Amino acid sequence: MYIHKANKVVGVGLCALAASISAIAQENALEEVVVTATKQSVTLQDLAGAANVLGSDALQPGGIQEVRDMQVAIPNLSLGDQFGFARVFMRGIGMTSIDIGGEGAVAFLQDGAIVPRPAAQLMGMFDLDQVEVLRGPQGTLYGRGATAGAINMVTSKPGDELGGYLNFTAGNYGLAKFQGAVDVPLGDAFAMRLATSLEQRDGYGTNIYSGDDVNNRDAQAVRATFAYDNGGPFTGMLSLQYYEEDDNNYAFNYFGQSQGSAAPVPLAVIFMGGQTIDMVGGGFYDINSDQEALNDREGQLANLTLNWELSDSLSLRSITSVQSMDRFLRDDLDSTDANLFGQNNYTEESDSFGQEFILNYSTDRLDVIAGVMYFDEELYGEVKVPLTNICTLLAPELCGTPIGDAINGGNYLQDGDVDIEAWGAYAEATFRLSDQLAIIGGLRYNYEERAGTGSFIFDAIQ
Repeated sequence: MYIHKANKVVGVGLCALAASISAIAQENALEEVVVTATKQSVTLQDLAGAANVLGSDALQPGGIQEVRDMQVAIPNLSLGDQFGFARVFMRGIGMTSIDIGGEGAVAFLQDGAIVPRPAAQLMGMFDLDQVEVLRGPQGTLYGRGATAGAINMVTSKPGDELGGYLNFTAGNYGLAKFQGAVDVPLGDAFAMRLATSLEQRDGYGTNIYSGDDVNNRDAQAVRATFAYDNGGPFTGMLSLQYYEEDDNNYAFNYFGQSQGSAAPVPLAVIFMGGQTIDMVGGGFYDINSDQEALNDREGQLANLTLNWELSDSLSLRSITSVQSMDRFLRDDLDSTDANLFGQNNYTEESDSFGQEFILNYSTDRLDVIAGVMYFDEELYGEVKVPLTNICTLLAPELCGTPIGDAINGGNYLQDGDVDIEAWGAYAEATFRLSDQLAIIGGLRYNYEERAGTGSFIFDAIQ
């Protein structure tokens, strides 16, 4: 279980390469905010349904800095993590499965492209124009993965003049965070934007057993965005993103027994003389573990968006996305300083491809959006727990014998591949009866096939 603790910011805004206004005056906000998560550009006040938009002013140092921070600003949103992946709930509905290939009920997107892996959803929050949150079912537009809502992170696009910004943030827990971006015109029709985020932070807690930090952060990310616009009916955008983390984040914290609870203490306390953090004394964020928490992940994302204005009322959009992610996480599930089959090793590898075509038709009273999508993902996952010293629990009289050593040398191992292929077609129409009243109707067809192969091994019972 990971506990997020906010930093106190003591220094921001080191310098700026070009002055820019990142906030819209409050009295004009409703007229200016445009939501694109609906797969069309709709002003916030004209949007049917519950929605929130976090503008760039709310995403600055001292504000919303991580995906998990959004829950403090968005009603009905709960966003945490478990074993290093995002668990998003909207109105109480969300991520309930932690198995390989498990997905939630809130669609998570970047520039309109689905980010399928919950672990990757924690990674892309830097250099954003806004974050759009649609609360409530979005099944027509996104299918079964959006029964609770949708979150779309809109990245900043290249400007047509040379400029940019640099931000440096320092805070408690040794926080040092650098973010910056630069816009580079590449002729009359092309422009480029380069953005980066570098963050280091000491741990919120300490592993009393080793003296090392836990839940620290060492993360880097970079994004290059290329835009094409010659003033004609065709425009395009290509975004390339890379991120990596290598730290002791997402440690498994033990908070002790609840008052009056009859739940047993960890087995390592009983059979190995291990001690939990509440036995040796420590802070709320500390652990006492013979295993260090390890977090190692990297990922790539490429989004290509093409737009054609076919007429004054008809437009076509293509969104192509290629993503990959590899991660390794280690935690100590027995929560003690004893080495008793508590080392949890979690491996996940994902490669995915998505393609969507969206057709928009708009007149004074009628808006129609229709589209088709295709998605393919190849997943590999592994959960490995070495059965170290398990004979102490199962057959203590065999410990130290060849049979006992064989039992101790086994593993709890769950691994396998999951191949996902899905496609869908949808249409939604809005007919305005008046300025205050409209009728909305939609339909969608989904097809999804999952094929899995793998193994489940528990050597101690063989």
